[in-house]
Amino acid sequence: MAYSKLFASLVHSSLWGEQDHVRLLFITLLAVADRDGHCWGSRSGFERLAMLAPGASEKRDPWQVLMSPDKDSSDRLRNPENEGRRIREIPGGFEIINYTYYRSLRNDDDRKEQNRIAQQRHREKISQDKPASAKISRVKPRSSHAEAEAEAEAEKKKEAIGANKSRPPVSTEDWLKELEADKTYAGIDVRREHGKCLNWCKIRNKQPTKRRFVNWLNNADPLTGQSANGVKQRDVPDEFKAWAAERYPAKREAIMSWKTFADIPRSGLLDEWLRHKKKQHEAKPNQ
Repeated sequence: MAYSKLFASLVHSSLWGEQDHVRLLFITLLAVADRDGHCWGSRSGFERLAMLAPGASEKRDPWQVLMSPDKDSSDRLRNPENEGRRIREIPGGFEIINYTYYRSLRNDDDRKEQNRIAQQRHREKISQDKPASAKISRVKPRSSHAEAEAEAEAEKKKEAIGANKSRPPVSTEDWLKELEADKTYAGIDVRREHGKCLNWCKIRNKQPTKRRFVNWLNNADPLTGQSANGVKQRDVPDEFKAWAAERYPAKREAIMSWKTFADIPRSGLLDEWLRHKKKQHEAKPNQ
């Protein structure tokens, strides 16, 4: 069963200023239209449905009014090609020209009402399911950014008081040396990245914790040769050459001749190595 919603704009339209039998016929067509705005039937049949008074059409033909251009119609702004016409004749009946436009407005209104009712029911259900002793927390949940800051601050405090009892505090210099010796970061200038991390934390007012720097290193790109001072070049570790030779046996002789990272051609091999090492690192159980 279809129905048509009458919008308040109808009483402000130029059609509302027409004679009663014209308005009555149009409203009758709205009442019998299908979902596409089609009204199936004859003129005389619709006039009987509208219960037009005998001879009413002789005063001013309502069909002619509804199918004629209307220079005062507001629809001329939306659909100027219709020139303000309300209906058009089609085989087997008539079509209300703006029906689909107003139906879409109706659907939007219905959807908003359905959403409002659904939200109200949801709130009522939550209210009913909530235990009587439940208390409402007035504390705003912390964002992931705030949690990260709190974690960094806690890490700093742990480092300051030597929370790790199984190992004495390690100086920054010794810690950096350990990272440089770690094969996980082969090809990365650890000290250069540490300086970059310190500057990043400084301009953003962050705490340069060890955990933050390790995360920084895990996302760093390998060096292609030079260190931070632009002089020293890092040697290619044997582990890397062995891995590359096993992966590309046809190029074993060239791979074994590499001395520094500057000797490695830009072929994406370093990226493959980093992904390989990262998987190995992630596969290790937490110590």
